[in-house]
Amino acid sequence: MLNNLAKKFDQEDLETAVSSMLDHGEGIAASVYCVFKSTGFFGGSFIGGYASVTGAARLICIKYYISRTEKNIYDLNDLTRAKVSSAGFGQKRVRLEFGGDRKHPVIMQIAGRVVGSGFPDQSINRERLIDELTARAPAK
Repeated sequence: MLNNLAKKFDQEDLETAVSSMLDHGEGIAASVYCVFKSTGFFGGSFIGGYASVTGAARLICIKYYISRTEKNIYDLNDLTRAKVSSAGFGQKRVRLEFGGDRKHPVIMQIAGRVVGSGFPDQSINRERLIDELTARAPAK
């Protein structure tokens, strides 16, 4: 029941989790460990997980709650807004809004370095992911 309580986040787990959601022949542009912020009425909690942008213009989000895992795929062609701001301690907060039936924004906080974990390219991948997302958002 509490299968994610002692979850170990590392590069190998990230690659395995994201790869399981790729379409045949689809590649990964950038993947990061991040913390998702809940939205909605009971918002305020933070959920660890992974975010990945693919070469097929998709955003894969994998959230690890204590007792379940939630996997979502967003079409970046439906991205209506991408806002990036500083979140303190060198982290960046990314807020994404999508058109269509996606009513709640995706909010993630991404550290440039994850202390004590095996994410050797976190800083580079964070910048790639943010560049991919902001490049796809319509200009205001």
